[in-house]
Amino acid sequence: MEKSIVPPNLSGTARCLIICSTQRYSIDPTRSIKDIADQANNIVKDVTDYAKADYNKAILLGLFLSAEKLYIVFDYDNPGHDDCKVIAFGLKKNIKHLSVPAAWVHGTVKTWKNYPHLV
Repeated sequence: MEKSIVPPNLSGTARCLIICSTQRYSIDPTRSIKDIADQANNIVKDVTDYAKADYNKAILLGLFLSAEKLYIVFDYDNPGHDDCKVIAFGLKKNIKHLSVPAAWVHGTVKTWKNYPHLV
């Protein structure tokens, strides 16, 4: 991965959102949801490695696949899945910090009945 414009800030308890291109990561929407979830876990690992964070503290909560974007939500060091700070990453040619409303992310996750939520 290339360097981010904003330094990584993945420490402590956090809920993370990753938005990435399906083309850049060769995500085929016709594959099984399990295969896509495996790819999502690899992307989470890339982000945690980049942020010098412990991948073992990341728990995939869910993903949403559209025609052009993959949205991945995971909790970092948050085993109770409580509301906490939200950190968002955009992946294109590099990793960059995005600003997203925490209430929107938490509200979406609260509608999910189980984890991981795969849509």
